[in-house]
Formats: sequence, C-alpha cells, structure tokens
Amino acid sequence: MILRDMLEFAASRYPENPAMLDTESGRRYTYHEWDERVNTVANALWNLGVRKGDRVLQVMKNREENCAVHMACQKLGATNTPVNFRWTPGEIEHCAADCEPRVIVFEEVTLDAVLEVAGRLN
Repeated sequence: MILRDMLEFAASRYPENPAMLDTESGRRYTYHEWDERVNTVANALWNLGVRKGDRVLQVMKNREENCAVHMACQKLGATNTPVNFRWTPGEIEHCAADCEPRVIVFEEVTLDAVLEVAGRLN
C-alpha cells in the first residue's frame, strides 16, 4: 500500500478520526476532510497540467499547505520537490533548472524569489 492509498483507506474506514493538525493555524482535519483537501489541491495541479511523472517544485514553509501539495503529488503520480523557503533565488533557480518542474508552488513569503527565478526559466 502506498501513501495515497493509505489516506484513501483511512478516509473510507475512519472518516471522522483526526488526521492532521496545522500547528500554525490550529486547524484540525478529519481523515475525510483531509482527503477532500488533498483532492482539491490535486485537481488544481491537474488543471495546471501536472500529470504522472511530472515534477512540482515547492517553495514553502512547513505547514498544512506544504503537506497538501505533497499528498496531492502522490495522488497524481507526480514528484514533489520541496526546497527550503529560505533559499536564495540562485539556489531555487539551480534546483528548478535541474528538476525541470511543470509548476512551482509557493507562498507569499517566497513570492519575490520565485518571481525572480520564473523570469529566467524557459
């Protein structure tokens, strides 16, 4: 059983059990809610063109959204490539050039660095 299967199994078997706590916001998810959240992110990535085998570069802090992107990649068969949100634009660019991501997922705190990099990528 792989990670995405374990989440779907838990959501069907234990839908009301606690699954995730975002310590930053205090938001709690049951397995059913967490599976729905991950499916929402997976659908958003799919709509951006992410398919099985694609790479998703993730420049985010360790928080709920980070986990949701990781799990969404699992559901799609894509490869999640998380990098430290403190990296410089040069470090992010080096990683992006190496992994050739289909999309870059980021948050407000990393916006400037990602925009600088995006302007130099293909």
